[in-house]
Amino acid sequence: MPTLTRTETPNGGWQFYQPETNWSLPDPMNHSWDTAVLAIMKHRQANPVLRSRAGQIEVQNDLEAFTLARLPKKTKSLIAPNETPVRKCRSCGGR
Repeated sequence: MPTLTRTETPNGGWQFYQPETNWSLPDPMNHSWDTAVLAIMKHRQANPVLRSRAGQIEVQNDLEAFTLARLPKKTKSLIAPNETPVRKCRSCGGR
């Protein structure tokens, strides 16, 4: 299964939709992971209803969840650039 990283732009770019404000991240192909996170944080900070959810960790988690939900199910997970995926044993499922 392929693994998505924060350093590689996924198919369709870094897309995000905020249902409470009917807002989509503009120009998803022109964003890196970091610029997408910053844009979402700024949008949330500018909206009183979303301000409590404008922290970097929460935005990163939401962008990751949104990205994994929209990509084909064969995409296993999203890992940060400094993380190493853990491989499981094929026969017993252990690490």
